[in-house]
Amino acid sequence: MTVTANSVVTPQTPSEAIVQFVGTTDGTATLKTLVAGGTNGTKVFGMFATNDGTAHNLSICLVNAVGTSVINTVSLTANAGKNGTTPPIACMSLANWPGLPVDGNGNPYFYLTGTADSVQLKYATAQATGDTIAVMAQVANF
Repeated sequence: MTVTANSVVTPQTPSEAIVQFVGTTDGTATLKTLVAGGTNGTKVFGMFATNDGTAHNLSICLVNAVGTSVINTVSLTANAGKNGTTPPIACMSLANWPGLPVDGNGNPYFYLTGTADSVQLKYATAQATGDTIAVMAQVANF
């Protein structure tokens, strides 16, 4: 895709990415792709998770030419975002992921450098049969 010329490099195509883990169908070692890097790079600037079962740990992995690396693991409280009283988990909040840079809008973010990069997820604690974890990310390709 041709990048629009401007004096500042800005994201060209905003979108969202969603992945879901359902009950015992997906094992704890199952990696699911949340975000695939775009040709000219991708900015990931928001990620939240819901959980309609017991507490779980969600591992966020960066996959690139080097391999697959767990870059953060976030605790998902029971019923996060599902019962009307427990909010969804802000996976990229500075409390959950210290050290991320913050953009001019106050959003923590990180970049994927191209199509060889992706963000993949796996849960680290076994789910019960009826549990569902859903994760959404806000992204923009350059």
